[in-house]
Amino acid sequence: MEDGRQVDRRGAALLLAAGLAASALFCAGIRADKERIQTADVSALTEEAEVTAAVEEVTAGEYIRIEGYAYIEGESVHAAAQKVLLRSGEDGEYLEIPTQMQVKEELNRVPEGGKNHEKGGFQAKVRASALALAPSEYEICIAYQNDGHRVLVDTGVRLDGREEGQ
Repeated sequence: MEDGRQVDRRGAALLLAAGLAASALFCAGIRADKERIQTADVSALTEEAEVTAAVEEVTAGEYIRIEGYAYIEGESVHAAAQKVLLRSGEDGEYLEIPTQMQVKEELNRVPEGGKNHEKGGFQAKVRASALALAPSEYEICIAYQNDGHRVLVDTGVRLDGREEGQ
């Protein structure tokens, strides 16, 4: 006959193991979602607005990281919702890659009382092995959707860091 405390310890150990396994699966799911590449529909990005944008850095490795900014001169960026898109040179399809807003204080070059562009910064990354084509076959674009705008910005920069025509 088993001691009641021993049975309770086994049950607690099993419960703990199940909880740890569930936590690990949950974390793996979140990571997979943060690395997800999906086809992007750009049909709503029809506005013709002058967007000041730049891809400042493209860093290659296991992940390709893209840093830059986009804003409309004379308008503060209140609700940053820009996304980095990759346009395939093969079929023109757009892919959306995980993008995060990045505060860039250096974008606030205007005097006090002026417009605040610091939320116009972004950082995006994509796993190199997840791409169907070579990085040189993708152009980096920006879906600028800040403060009610809907603009598709062609940066002229390839995913390998080269500018168009290089």
